[in-house]
Amino acid sequence: QLESGIIEEFVFAPRDFGQYIWLPHRPVIKEDAQTTPKIRPVFNASLKTRKDKRSLNESSYQGVNIMQNMLHLLLKFRTNSKVLLGNLEKAFLQIKLKLLRDKNRFCFFLKDGDRIRCFRYNTLWFGYVCSPFRLNFVLTHIAGLHSDDECSQMMRTSFFVDNLVVTGDSTGKLARLY
Repeated sequence: QLESGIIEEFVFAPRDFGQYIWLPHRPVIKEDAQTTPKIRPVFNASLKTRKDKRSLNESSYQGVNIMQNMLHLLLKFRTNSKVLLGNLEKAFLQIKLKLLRDKNRFCFFLKDGDRIRCFRYNTLWFGYVCSPFRLNFVLTHIAGLHSDDECSQMMRTSFFVDNLVVTGDSTGKLARLY
């Protein structure tokens, strides 16, 4: 993530610790052949630091629900004979944060020997309550930038978060959409 610009390392003065939101995290390790990468961080924005405090997710507005109805997408499997499934790879991590004040909101640190290294996200990340809304808003916005063809219509109506479900009776039509 550091090499690809998703995160960046930064130095801060200890007196400025409270100006950042520090995300607790742990690694998830998957050893099956299909999964890449094998190790990924999972952040806990639902952690409460004290019983009388709200978590980051409880304190954040999740946005309106503009996602497609999952039941509607699942019922498509019963309507046509062929299906096109897809997944936007690293969907949240592809949406860049432009403003420094936004980057300062999602930080974490790692212990590297005797040294503490601090990082901040330059993108959205999975685990934040409003990330699905933001992703779907961006998908809808991108679809609206183009003519109202089958592809832009598919982007507006066939995604649930980062998962695509399209059905049809024509392999050729689904292949063109792909």
